Amino acid sequence: MLLELSDKFSLNMQKLLSGDNTVKSGEKVFVSALSGGADSMSLTLLINEWMHTNSGKLFTVTVDHSLRPESAEEAKTVGKWMKDYGISHHILKWDHGSILCGHKQVRARQARYDLLFDFCNKVEADYLLVAHTLDDQIETFFIRQEFHSGDYGLAGINAVVKPPQTRTVMIRPLLNVYKNELKSYLTSIRQKWIEDPSNLDKKCKRVRIRMEVAAKADKKLIWRRILALNESRQNLELAAENFISLHTSVKKFGYAVLPSNEFCKLDPCVQKHVMRRLLWSLGGKQYPASLDQLASIVAQLKNLVSRKKVNVSGCLVAQRKDYVHIMRELRGISDMKVVGNKFWDRRFLISANSPLNVTHAGLEKASELREFFGGGSMFVEGFGSLPVIKQGSETRRFSNPDTAIFRSMVNLTDEFVYLN
Repeated sequence: MLLELSDKFSLNMQKLLSGDNTVKSGEKVFVSALSGGADSMSLTLLINEWMHTNSGKLFTVTVDHSLRPESAEEAKTVGKWMKDYGISHHILKWDHGSILCGHKQVRARQARYDLLFDFCNKVEADYLLVAHTLDDQIETFFIRQEFHSGDYGLAGINAVVKPPQTRTVMIRPLLNVYKNELKSYLTSIRQKWIEDPSNLDKKCKRVRIRMEVAAKADKKLIWRRILALNESRQNLELAAENFISLHTSVKKFGYAVLPSNEFCKLDPCVQKHVMRRLLWSLGGKQYPASLDQLASIVAQLKNLVSRKKVNVSGCLVAQRKDYVHIMRELRGISDMKVVGNKFWDRRFLISANSPLNVTHAGLEKASELREFFGGGSMFVEGFGSLPVIKQGSETRRFSNPDTAIFRSMVNLTDEFVYLN
């Protein structure tokens, strides 16, 4: 069993990294998200074993959410285990302050990924490894089915994701492995793990689904359906990819322009996925727009009056003559102090050797910037959302291309790597 799991993991890694020609294997930097549970502990030890043959550099990161009294001690225990294996380990603490009970799980998840990607940016990681399993995939199917998310959502968790806020690619090498296989693996090598009591709390929807629905389901049948839906989803995203490549102009200053007549020719499903990708890349949001939001904006675009603007998923969408313009809206853009490399507003990578205060240009500077960069046809708000620097009493100045780089488009087609 041990050899079989190790071989399966190696095949998964080969498949997940097959499209990466950017760096040699020995130069890759991996970060493993390590809670200390059976899934993440197995993932970390499997990637560590895999790297003995394939080389690279590995960091492990435990996020202490401080939501349970014992969490700090558990994080230290995980650190001791990693020390025994000679693996670099780091503890990141979430300073959550006061948090409403009903939002605890959602906020904790968002904070975990923010902290993990901040760490990845700091160490210039190529990959963040996350230990979602086949059980998680099946539970997600039932959760999304309960929310009537449609075939797109029922296709499940992606094996590869390129989030907008980082150059790091998130991969899930265990999506075709059952949780029990991982526990057997750890038992066989006499490695302990931590059991989180919240995994038994039926107040959490995922726990309820796990115990009451997924446990009784034909998992092989559900898995086959997920794979079939994945293929359909990939076809949609490839069509969206082709349209964006052929007809959409995405500017380095963080806005997009596309021809209305060509967009209207698309199948409504493809229209939604074109907008999904553009809005996610340009809007500074952690997660893409929902299908309801996408359906709403597509419907509004059919009757959008020239120069009229609508707000959706952190963006302004406007019609001018025969073109649709998409830009970041000013609301919700936060200031940031930058030292080193940081993603600002999940859109621009800011590099600074000394501390810089970065804010957005705002409408008072937008016209000046539009004139300077020759963007006469672009709505002024598009330039108002650009990053500018404040240093003491110095007048604001635009973060030039050497300082601020717009994060390239979210390449959703690269997410569709199947682990069957």
